[in-house]
Amino acid sequence: MTIDYSTEGKVIFRMNDYVENLLAEVRDEAVMNGTSPDPANDDLFTIDDDKLGLGTEDKECFHTMVAKLLFLSKRARPDIQQAVAFLTTRVSKATEEDYGKLARVIRYLRGAPTLPLTLECDNTQIVKWWIDASFGVHPDLKSHTGATMSLGKGSVYSSSVRQKLNTRSSTEAEVVAVDDMMPITLWTRQFLHGQGYTSMNTELYQDNKSAMLLEQNAQASSGKQTRHINLCYFFITDRVKSGEIAITHCPTDEMTADFFTKPLNGKKFIKFRAMILNLQDDDLDWCSSSQECVGS
Repeated sequence: MTIDYSTEGKVIFRMNDYVENLLAEVRDEAVMNGTSPDPANDDLFTIDDDKLGLGTEDKECFHTMVAKLLFLSKRARPDIQQAVAFLTTRVSKATEEDYGKLARVIRYLRGAPTLPLTLECDNTQIVKWWIDASFGVHPDLKSHTGATMSLGKGSVYSSSVRQKLNTRSSTEAEVVAVDDMMPITLWTRQFLHGQGYTSMNTELYQDNKSAMLLEQNAQASSGKQTRHINLCYFFITDRVKSGEIAITHCPTDEMTADFFTKPLNGKKFIKFRAMILNLQDDDLDWCSSSQECVGS
């Protein structure tokens, strides 16, 4: 990893050598050759257990490549994190279908191997969290939580994970998503206080107004469709009342965490990737010159 502090007010993370070495280790050129405009298609979460399982060598290759992609996605390339999050759940039972999904991530990296992650901190003194959920997208009908945090520009932390329980509505899935992210949200606030930033505020953005009412008012905003929700999921209500966290509505089209809840393609993928990686003018100039990169 290369960490570049040469530009005042910015820190740039690159893992170009790592990506180059990873691509050089690709053993199945027939499947993984070429480029792709994005790391996942709409069928990412689809699982067909009738598909042929991988042989011993392909299974070992799948496991190794997914582990290396996970290392990359958690450090400098959050743009592949959502696809990798799914692939990690298939390591022990990978099929040819899963192998094809891995191949798409590899092709995406080949088309955009040098994109950096650039972080900047603004003067708002606000820790911004975008938290979202995709309802019932997994084969077992569990939902998927996506989240990202920024101190100005660029994603300092991001998460893409399947929820551990089944929910009855998109509103409930959103409440569970916020609960999923409460430990790291509060830890981040406490960590920054420990560094002396005592005036920091935590802003939590969501696009579901019903979920926001439940989180702010708990049972006071609960009706017959939500009265079954366990009280533990209203832990956030106390944090809102204490002023530690403020919940703000964010239109769905601007919900950055959507990038980590479902496979995006085309212009929406490009838009949110630019926000998460905080792509600079030079990066965007390079991107616009590549047909694969812009998804045309």
